[in-house]
Amino acid sequence: MDTILPKHWSEKKAAKEYGVRTQTMRKWRYLGKGPHYIKLPNGHVGYLPDDLKTWFMESRRFDPRARKPRRRRPRVTPKEKK
Repeated sequence: MDTILPKHWSEKKAAKEYGVRTQTMRKWRYLGKGPHYIKLPNGHVGYLPDDLKTWFMESRRFDPRARKPRRRRPRVTPKEKK
Protein backbone atom coordinates (compact mmCIF):
# COMPACT_ATOMS: atom_id res chain seq x y z
CA MET A 1 0.00 0.00 0.00
CA ASP A 2 1.41 3.40 -0.95
CA THR A 3 0.98 6.27 1.46
CA ILE A 4 -0.06 9.56 -0.06
CA LEU A 5 1.91 12.40 1.49
CA PRO A 6 0.19 15.75 1.88
CA LYS A 7 1.60 18.71 -0.01
CA HIS A 8 4.67 19.80 1.89
CA TRP A 9 7.41 22.37 1.51
CA SER A 10 11.09 21.63 1.60
CA GLU A 11 13.18 23.10 4.39
CA LYS A 12 14.62 25.61 1.92
CA LYS A 13 11.23 26.78 0.64
CA ALA A 14 9.79 27.06 4.16
CA ALA A 15 12.77 29.13 5.30
CA LYS A 16 12.51 31.39 2.25
CA GLU A 17 8.76 31.92 2.65
CA TYR A 18 9.13 33.04 6.26
CA GLY A 19 12.35 35.01 5.87
CA VAL A 20 14.63 32.88 8.02
CA ARG A 21 17.76 30.90 7.19
CA THR A 22 17.69 27.14 6.73
CA GLN A 23 20.18 26.94 9.61
CA THR A 24 17.57 28.62 11.81
CA MET A 25 15.00 25.99 10.86
CA ARG A 26 17.50 23.25 11.71
CA LYS A 27 18.35 24.85 15.02
CA TRP A 28 14.65 25.13 15.95
CA ARG A 29 14.18 21.44 15.12
CA TYR A 30 17.21 20.46 17.18
CA LEU A 31 16.00 22.51 20.15
CA GLY A 32 12.43 21.24 19.72
CA LYS A 33 10.98 24.73 19.57
CA GLY A 34 10.16 25.22 15.90
CA PRO A 35 7.15 24.35 13.76
CA HIS A 36 6.04 20.75 13.32
CA TYR A 37 7.85 18.91 10.56
CA ILE A 38 7.69 15.57 8.82
CA LYS A 39 10.59 13.26 8.12
CA LEU A 40 10.28 11.97 4.57
CA PRO A 41 11.20 8.44 3.50
CA ASN A 42 14.28 9.79 1.69
CA GLY A 43 15.56 11.34 4.93
CA HIS A 44 14.69 14.92 4.02
CA VAL A 45 12.55 17.17 6.17
CA GLY A 46 9.24 18.61 5.01
CA TYR A 47 6.90 21.21 6.46
CA LEU A 48 3.16 21.42 5.97
CA PRO A 49 2.19 24.99 5.03
CA ASP A 50 -0.71 25.02 7.54
CA ASP A 51 1.62 23.94 10.37
CA LEU A 52 4.09 26.70 9.48
CA LYS A 53 1.40 29.36 9.37
CA THR A 54 -0.07 28.22 12.68
CA TRP A 55 3.30 28.13 14.42
CA PHE A 56 4.38 31.56 13.17
CA MET A 57 1.04 33.13 14.10
CA GLU A 58 1.13 31.60 17.60
CA SER A 59 4.70 32.71 18.20
CA ARG A 60 3.97 36.39 17.53
CA ARG A 61 4.71 38.61 20.49
CA PHE A 62 3.33 41.96 21.49
CA ASP A 63 5.84 44.48 22.75
CA PRO A 64 3.95 46.87 25.02
CA ARG A 65 6.74 49.43 24.75
CA ALA A 66 6.13 49.71 21.02
CA ARG A 67 2.63 51.11 21.60
CA LYS A 68 3.42 53.67 24.28
CA PRO A 69 3.45 57.18 22.95
CA ARG A 70 6.67 58.99 23.63
CA ARG A 71 6.51 61.50 26.42
CA ARG A 72 7.59 64.83 25.17
CA ARG A 73 9.46 67.14 27.39
CA PRO A 74 8.01 70.61 27.63
CA ARG A 75 9.68 73.07 25.36
CA VAL A 76 11.82 75.51 27.28
CA THR A 77 12.30 78.89 25.69
CA PRO A 78 14.92 81.33 26.88
CA LYS A 79 13.51 84.27 28.83
CA GLU A 80 13.62 87.61 27.12
CA LYS A 81 16.14 90.10 28.52
CA LYS A 82 14.80 93.43 29.76
